[in-house]
Amino acid sequence: KNQDLPLGMTRMTLPTKSRIPAKAEGPGPTLATEAIDGLGKESHRGKLRQMGNAGRFAWPVVCLFQLGLVAGVYFSRTGNGSAPTSGDAAEPAAFSAHDSGTEKHSITSAHHSLPDTAQADDFLKRGWYEHALTRYEASAEGRTGDLPISLRFKVALCRDGLGEWDRAIAEYGEIAGLGENDQISAAARLARARLWFRMRNLDESKRALCELLLQSTPEGPTGTTVIPELSRLLGLTLAMNALGTEAPEPKRESTLALPALDSRPESQFTWTEPAANGGPRKPTSEARVPGSLDVWPTGPAIQDCDVTVTAQRGTLTEIIRRVADSANATCVWTDAARASADRRTTEISTGRLPWPLLLASLTEPLLISWELRDEKLYLCNYGEIGAEDCADRRAKIAKLILLAAAREGNRSPEAGIAYLGLGNLSFAEDELETAVSWFERFTKEFPRSAHCVQAHFNLGVVRRTLGELAEARTSFFQVVDTAPAHPLVPLSHLFVGRVHLDEGDFEGAVAPLRRAATMAVGTDTRPAAVIDLATALLLVENWRAASALLLEHHALLDLPEFRPTVAFLGTYARYLALADRKLAHREGQALVSALMGIQSGSALPASGVLLVGRAFAGLGLSEQMAETFEQAKRQGISEPIAHEISHELAEFAHTTGKNAEATKHYAAVFKNARPSRSRHAGMRMAEIALDDQRPDDCLRLCRQLLADAEKSEIPVILRLMGKAFEKSGDHKHAAQCFAGQCPAP
Repeated sequence: KNQDLPLGMTRMTLPTKSRIPAKAEGPGPTLATEAIDGLGKESHRGKLRQMGNAGRFAWPVVCLFQLGLVAGVYFSRTGNGSAPTSGDAAEPAAFSAHDSGTEKHSITSAHHSLPDTAQADDFLKRGWYEHALTRYEASAEGRTGDLPISLRFKVALCRDGLGEWDRAIAEYGEIAGLGENDQISAAARLARARLWFRMRNLDESKRALCELLLQSTPEGPTGTTVIPELSRLLGLTLAMNALGTEAPEPKRESTLALPALDSRPESQFTWTEPAANGGPRKPTSEARVPGSLDVWPTGPAIQDCDVTVTAQRGTLTEIIRRVADSANATCVWTDAARASADRRTTEISTGRLPWPLLLASLTEPLLISWELRDEKLYLCNYGEIGAEDCADRRAKIAKLILLAAAREGNRSPEAGIAYLGLGNLSFAEDELETAVSWFERFTKEFPRSAHCVQAHFNLGVVRRTLGELAEARTSFFQVVDTAPAHPLVPLSHLFVGRVHLDEGDFEGAVAPLRRAATMAVGTDTRPAAVIDLATALLLVENWRAASALLLEHHALLDLPEFRPTVAFLGTYARYLALADRKLAHREGQALVSALMGIQSGSALPASGVLLVGRAFAGLGLSEQMAETFEQAKRQGISEPIAHEISHELAEFAHTTGKNAEATKHYAAVFKNARPSRSRHAGMRMAEIALDDQRPDDCLRLCRQLLADAEKSEIPVILRLMGKAFEKSGDHKHAAQCFAGQCPAP
């Protein structure tokens, strides 16, 4: 009967009192046919009655049983689905700590069926570090004697992936010092250099990278496969030495995001496999003579060449001289630098390295600086020159190395981080257009790279510095769209709001600043976003909302660096909201004290100067208002804010009867400000001209305004023209204007 049903399902016979009619199952007797045949028999009626009473309670039980059976079949078929790829960061349910019984059984079976560390190796390749480490440690407990170096290296990789960086660095160092396996020892040194770079321990990272580059011969443990990565890392390390490692934050608006490191620990797993470290390396196609130095030109400049050094041993003075000779450059040493190089003897054997990279690998461990000028190589110790000169020289060396890395034929996202380093260096040298080109090149060539977040953010910072506010806002929004959960997203929302403030679009700034204040919990971005949001609300005259916002975040802003700004914003909001003159006078005294406090140091955005000026003007302190505005112009502010300042000065001069001064400020706004503000300034100038008995000037301005006026502004302009015609004695045209008709020129 059950052959036509799905796997694991059985046919259920309904009880007699069920509302669903029973279906006949075939020629055999069923409950329904038996009941029909025995209608006249008392024994059958009793049997049916007993079965009906039993079915009343059996029906729910049978339903639950069938439901559980269906669920069991479903999970038995879907529980062993395909596992994630090696790039997946999340662990599947089949390998989580809270597995069901079926999944535990499958893991246990697999664990017993595989060798000791085979399953741990599989976990490590997939990036499941915690499970891999647990199994490696379990395997180590059953061993006697010292652990194999490959197993120790795998354990260190797991700790690296789990974020136990200090412990991983210590284990990498022990493995590198054993010397049992050159391949794994070199891999440990490379992994340690990567970790030091991520931890921003630049001196240790630089030392390890230079050591690996000087032993990068194809027959050596690292070979030439990692030379591009070592080149990029050393270039970025020198760039950070020159530029610093400060991350962007609200106080440092002109700080660019630093390139991150994408390499995952499991990428070095292949270094532990026998195929990678067992047999000898393949011989190179070219014969390599010990002590030789080969050169390949790659560009027009003397430093544009690649160099290969084969088993060269001697003092660094002699080796550096030979490298300089390869570029037809003459060494010019200081006494201290030559003494440092004479004391160091080493043996190098390299693959094909760019000339600046090889020279930096030789000199940086000794803290020797070099500079190429007029076909001469000038070398000195970093201690012999100032800190600023040290940074400049390192920046130039880093730029040469990263340019060589950018010229590689390998167009991968990892190779593209050289573009980000070059963009940061160009920005530091005030080559803003060049910086934009590097960042844009990265976003176009590698649009799916994780580094696009930093590239878009840096583009926004550079474009804002250039004054391209609309393009800067677009770049910051691309950060939000690319990675909504990235740490740079709240800061991007904050900068979008500040761009709106810089543009004079105070209404548009409210929404992004509110998002920044909501998202940036536990970061320095949040108090800055709250202050900027309160500033925007006051600029749009929403005083009560600003006061409520500051009161809500009182505990967050109760810090010495924010107290003067918060005191001013809160006092000014209360002052504007008060209608009682006595209370307003009392609050005005508090506002004067707050204004005096905010002059010494302020966390206000650039547009906050408008509030300070308005506060002085509202208190009748016109001289302080003018001084505040003039000082803001000298310090450098965006052009829209400068126009707003000119408009504020013009409005104040007009209300105080200084028409000549007001006209001067209105004229600057009329020529350069955005259309809405420009039309307002033009109408003010026309009104002043009419008051000063200059109807012809008033008519000229009104005709200019009519060309671009909005529909709601046309009646106001025509009424003003009618008054001007009336004063000039042209009553016919005045009547047309008062009737709402535009007169002919």
